Amino acid sequence: IAQQQGNLADIAVKSGRAREAMALSSAALPVARAFGDRRAEQVALHNLALARIAVGQKPAARKALDELLAVHHRSGALALEADTLREFSEAFARAGDMRAALDLFHRERALTAEIMAANRDAVLSQLRARYDREAQQRQLTKLERENVLADVRLQNARSMRRLWIGSGAILALAVLLLLLLYLRVRELNRRLAQSRDILRGQSQRDPLTGLANRRRVQELAAGPDGPLPFRGALLLVDVDHFKRINDQLGHAIGDQVLIELGRRLCDLVRDDDLVVRWGGEEFLIMMPEGGALLALELAERVLHGIGSQPLPLPERNVRITVSIGFASYPMAPHRYPVPLERGINLADMALISAKREGRNRAVGIESLDVADVRDLLRAEVEFDQMLRDGRLTVRKLNGPSPPLAGVGARAACAPRRARPAASAGRRRQRWNAALPTSTWTRSSRPASCRDTRNCADAQWWWPAIVRTPRGCAKTARASSRACATTWGVAC
Repeated sequence: IAQQQGNLADIAVKSGRAREAMALSSAALPVARAFGDRRAEQVALHNLALARIAVGQKPAARKALDELLAVHHRSGALALEADTLREFSEAFARAGDMRAALDLFHRERALTAEIMAANRDAVLSQLRARYDREAQQRQLTKLERENVLADVRLQNARSMRRLWIGSGAILALAVLLLLLLYLRVRELNRRLAQSRDILRGQSQRDPLTGLANRRRVQELAAGPDGPLPFRGALLLVDVDHFKRINDQLGHAIGDQVLIELGRRLCDLVRDDDLVVRWGGEEFLIMMPEGGALLALELAERVLHGIGSQPLPLPERNVRITVSIGFASYPMAPHRYPVPLERGINLADMALISAKREGRNRAVGIESLDVADVRDLLRAEVEFDQMLRDGRLTVRKLNGPSPPLAGVGARAACAPRRARPAASAGRRRQRWNAALPTSTWTRSSRPASCRDTRNCADAQWWWPAIVRTPRGCAKTARASSRACATTWGVAC
């Protein structure tokens, strides 16, 4: 009952019926508190405060807002607290209370800065840990190679000792023994060279996908006097919500997804481009001598080539989307030479920005105002700050929109059972991709099913192609867990 009243109050607030919304929220609040339903309590407080602002009860609205912010703060939902501050700042501004609006605006800005600082520190910690692991792996590989060479030298020394003992015994067999030794050494050298070539090829090849790996990129970047400046374009491609594929479908399906994704990326790039499995679900595309326009076209091609049609796997078809960070070097306006490793780091920061903005999109660096190495390092660490200062500009591309499940609102209200959605209509795209048939599973009855809307931005299940009541739209935006509670989806 409290959830239904909260939904009706939300509809009343949006429709301008403030007093009706205030009555519904006041009735829903004690019921939610009596049953310990925190979500319903937060929705009731939220709608009650908005309704009181609309009718001019600003002190009471401010009190309800403070209570709502305290609930968010205790639950640790900082992002939700920042969204609430921003929304009520706008509400006070519309009501003409500019002082309260300005105060809430400053609080929201400070909280957002705190969240961004925490995210930046976490990213830096991950980068340091990754670099440490790579250094340890390189040291282990070096030791293994030295052991192999020592074993080969020891084997050659033993062969030589046997040769001298045999040649001193019988002079007549000396020529034969020398010939046999020569043939043996030549065979050993041939096998050693063959094994070295095989080991080198295996060390530069990812065993799962068959693509080049990080070691291959490092050899390309190395020069006789240090790292060489990179000329071309770099794209970092990351599978969205890949952990959910492993958790829900199993690691075997996850491996098949990576293999098929690598094959599809190879089909989308040029013959001279190099596709690298960079690590986990990340792939790197290197475009030698590729300019900004080619990088932009390839990013768009990859977004739609991967996200517009499902991956055909032996057991089932799986639809995925990717996020991309890309850049071309040397970069405008100063065209400062950038080593390959730094270029990859900048593309990684653009990828992080694409992930933060909602995934299924590409963010490319168009220009970067750097004049020396310190500015370049600062761009890696303070990417967002340089973007706000105008020293860094980006280009953004959105991926293909996820197809809506072909079910009506009446079918969505069926009690606790899974039904197949109707086949989505085929629409002509750039590569004539067909939309797959999705299935959905209902986990609880919503308050109203007469009017539905896409809830893909909740991003709780993967792929998040769900339909929720319009009355729940505000709740779904306020907390992604709301959609997972109301609807469970498996495509």
